[in-house]
Amino acid sequence: MRMGLWMAGAAGLLLGVRRARRPFSFRDKVVLITGASRGLGLVLARQLLAQGARLAICARDAAELERARAELTSRGGDVLAVTCDVTDPEQASSFVAQALARPTRLGDDAARRNREIPWVPPR
Repeated sequence: MRMGLWMAGAAGLLLGVRRARRPFSFRDKVVLITGASRGLGLVLARQLLAQGARLAICARDAAELERARAELTSRGGDVLAVTCDVTDPEQASSFVAQALARPTRLGDDAARRNREIPWVPPR
């Protein structure tokens, strides 16, 4: 009996480790990046683009943001660039809304994730 439980536990552990090792892919995933016109945000955008991600980027400086968008697009990227100060909730909401309204898979991805979250009516 104990040996059977031990074997079942070991099999479950191996299955869990095997699943955990499965590599995650950003290919065709939409990623929103704030502060993406320079520095770490731009480096992150380049890396994700190289992995096949679609990007929605924002930054406060319109000129720097346009330069970043042009660079990323020249690398073959699908990039939405929005001038936005994320410390302002209205601007941040507008950025997300523009990304969702775009004719890419972002709207489908977001809708799919929203369906996974259970809705609880207010009391």
